[in-house]
Amino acid sequence: MLGVSHTTVASWSERFRVCVLNYEAANSDLKPFGGRDVEVEADECEIGRKRKGLHGHDTDVKGDFRGIYDRSTGRLFIEAYDKPQKTSDERRFGPPSIDNVRPLVDKISSGSIVFTDGARAYESLCKEYGLRWSSVDHSSGEFTRRERLWGKLRVVSTQGIDGTWGALKTFLRSRGGVHGDHLEANVKEFQWRRNLPDDADPFISLLCCIRVMATSSDSLLCFLFFLMAGLVELCLCSAGLH
Repeated sequence: MLGVSHTTVASWSERFRVCVLNYEAANSDLKPFGGRDVEVEADECEIGRKRKGLHGHDTDVKGDFRGIYDRSTGRLFIEAYDKPQKTSDERRFGPPSIDNVRPLVDKISSGSIVFTDGARAYESLCKEYGLRWSSVDHSSGEFTRRERLWGKLRVVSTQGIDGTWGALKTFLRSRGGVHGDHLEANVKEFQWRRNLPDDADPFISLLCCIRVMATSSDSLLCFLFFLMAGLVELCLCSAGLH
């Protein structure tokens, strides 16, 4: 209808995703997760094809991601990470190491309550960072339990972040699959969308991202921001809202 080719739309969509990725990366360290007595969940996820019944084995995994979910605010953080073997650059299978999850734990405020699965790397790190930690053992079939911890009856589970992984995979499947080279940008778009306030307009929020991240080195992005901002201004004036 607009006379724009699919290639042009795909190209600009990817440009927007990269803008969102850079925006999220620039703002991820501004506010730590959790706080005193605030519950957060941390976990990791593999994205890619996997043969049923062969959990954690070679099935063309496209990427490894780790994430934090803040129960009090619903705020989400996801980032890609590498799991190389000690003797080579090939991907290592199995649970994460301390080095794999340290950057994640580093984003959580001291005094927070952290819930994870049975990965033992979190236990020593949470002690090191002054965090209170409890876990559920998925390998034994335990996914949630109610337990009195630190003076309060709490739900120990990772269902918040686990549900996020499911929603992320559905989001990626809705696009007919995503090439590995564009996976991280699409994941960051998902994070950005999930963190938007309920009453936020995604289009206006995207404009804000472009305004913040557009630089003289990306003249097309700068031009597009002013063009889109002008159209929004025109629409608001026409509607008598500005």
